[in-house]
Amino acid sequence: GQLVHYRLTGVDSAGNVSLPSASASVTVGITATRLSGDNRYATAIASSQGAFASAQDIILATGQAYPDALAASALAGVLHAPVLLTRHDMLSAEVLAEIDRLGARRVVIVGGDTAVGPDVERTLHAAGLYTRRLAGADRYATAALIAEETKRVRVGTTLPGTALVVRGDDFPDALAIAPVAYAATTPVLLVRPGDVPAATGAALASGGYSAAVVVGGVGAISQSTANALGVPFERVQGNDRFATSAAFAEWATGRGVAGFRTLALATGSAFPDALGGGAATGEAGGVLLLTAHDLLSPALEPVLAAHAGELEFLNIYGGPSAVSSAVMDRAVQLLR
Repeated sequence: GQLVHYRLTGVDSAGNVSLPSASASVTVGITATRLSGDNRYATAIASSQGAFASAQDIILATGQAYPDALAASALAGVLHAPVLLTRHDMLSAEVLAEIDRLGARRVVIVGGDTAVGPDVERTLHAAGLYTRRLAGADRYATAALIAEETKRVRVGTTLPGTALVVRGDDFPDALAIAPVAYAATTPVLLVRPGDVPAATGAALASGGYSAAVVVGGVGAISQSTANALGVPFERVQGNDRFATSAAFAEWATGRGVAGFRTLALATGSAFPDALGGGAATGEAGGVLLLTAHDLLSPALEPVLAAHAGELEFLNIYGGPSAVSSAVMDRAVQLLR
């Protein structure tokens, strides 16, 4: 194919774009961007700035844990809302400035007072913002409430009657599905590896679901747990978290609910950097793959090579300590 150049740019939490740090000839035009900040809150802001010029609604979740932010992916998709993170007891000036940049008027807080404290809500009110809180007794009940709200407000979905089901006590599979949940406005429900929590079972029974997509192997969600969902299901899995993210990306693109024009890479070893990246990637209709910090996971290599001709935008969530430059270089090499 025609040789063109790709540009590596960096975007910090203030929206400043660095000069290109590298260039090389490849067979497709790729814009590779590392989205990172000084901390998880700044990285979520950078993710928002990279994907959203404006938004009427914001999803706000704790940055100290992953379940609420990831369970809100589908609702974020309905609202075309970025996911921003906050500390429990204080909303930072930087997050408030990002809400102002977006021109948002409404904030949906996901999680209870122990996750996002009353002082945060008071700060939002003082800024003239309308807030609504979706919170259950635990992460499973909160996800069920978010799923109910998603189904109430959405106009349509590309996966009708379907729920995405992941384990609620670990983050990798929930990270990987977040962009697709956003783009397809498909609710995310959480289970434990060995059982279906009452709130999840009730949501499936009363929510008009006709199918579930169980993401993760039997070590993540046992067969008996999947059988207890009460709806027909299919399982999407790989040999590990990295392979599962690749398998799910292929599943989603095969059903036309996502594509490889935009690809996000995030570490599979920690959740903070990609919490805001699910919504940002979903807004672009892309997929998110998980990798080891210092080595592009082998399960990803054939996937990247197979979709090289489709890809235009490669987004890396987190700094070099999360996803090394060697991983980025290998990804770009495979996309030649």
